[in-house]
Amino acid sequence: MSNARDADILVATVVLPTPWVSTAPMRRLHKTRAAPSWTYRMTAALPLTSRPATEADVPFLLALRRQTMDAHLAATGADTSEAHHFARLRYGFEHACVLELDGRPVGLLKVRRAPEEWEVIQIQLGPELQGKGMGRMLLQQVIEEATAAGAGLKLSVLKANPARRLYERLGFAIVDETTHEYVMRRPRP
Repeated sequence: MSNARDADILVATVVLPTPWVSTAPMRRLHKTRAAPSWTYRMTAALPLTSRPATEADVPFLLALRRQTMDAHLAATGADTSEAHHFARLRYGFEHACVLELDGRPVGLLKVRRAPEEWEVIQIQLGPELQGKGMGRMLLQQVIEEATAAGAGLKLSVLKANPARRLYERLGFAIVDETTHEYVMRRPRP
């Protein structure tokens, strides 16, 4: 290692043992300017595991949804009722995976996989994991899996949700909109 800054750089793997996850390691990448071209440095990441969601997870998932979505829903003028949260949680529930950190639930990932196009139905992480690159890593893993399967990706995002900027940086573009949401797509490889 050439200096103290380099000593902080680690290769990290996030393990998500579910049927859809490849054995390829997930990496949190940071773009840094190094003359004359861009390079990526891998930094340490938090280890997550995932498992299929069950009915026993519904109370946690409803609380997580309220915690992570109420402000965005209200800012967009969308429904924040318990009935709306429950309906959204139940939508595509057969595709839901609970994300865990050290054995405790911290998030939700729902991805519907069809041959031509996959849909990221929901991605939610508890506030303690937000802003640490975990959402980016999860979405990059889904992108890698969809690319390997030859499928495009789509998702929707509330108009007031700043996650839209992340999606744009990862290659998603707005293709449609509703009253409260943008529909975004990432084309097939």
